[in-house]
Amino acid sequence: MRSVLFAGVFSMATFAHVPYSFAAEAGYITSGWAKASHPRAFKVHNNGVAYIQIENKTDMADTIVEVRSPHARVTEIHEMGTGENGVPFMRKVKDMTLDAGETMHMAPGGVHLMLIDMDEPIAEGDTVTVTVSFEHAGDQTVELKAYPFRSKGPEGTN
Repeated sequence: MRSVLFAGVFSMATFAHVPYSFAAEAGYITSGWAKASHPRAFKVHNNGVAYIQIENKTDMADTIVEVRSPHARVTEIHEMGTGENGVPFMRKVKDMTLDAGETMHMAPGGVHLMLIDMDEPIAEGDTVTVTVSFEHAGDQTVELKAYPFRSKGPEGTN
């Protein structure tokens, strides 16, 4: 189960359908996109970010056990928010379980995929490959189009 923070973040975002592909028949990943790297920030942090929508269309809960990308040495699920003291935070999500029939939306300012320690920055128009491994559905690979750094994603996802 996720915290109330996750429920709020997931319900705030909406996604338009964008091109994708996945390996498993369950078809959990329904859309997504990546953000082009900021040139100056990449020189310091070598990180990137991507967002996906996942729909658990089954009748049982399923847990994400791993995320990975050939574009980064480490890929993690992170969340952003504001703490009780009003200070913004970003932290790794340790457990991500989707209940039966649940839809999870990743979006700027909330839950996202953090691509850590990349060799090359993500350029606008690039394709970023991400694989999400589920406990029951197995591996699902998605190809995400990169949008401009300041973008909020494909048209219709603002």
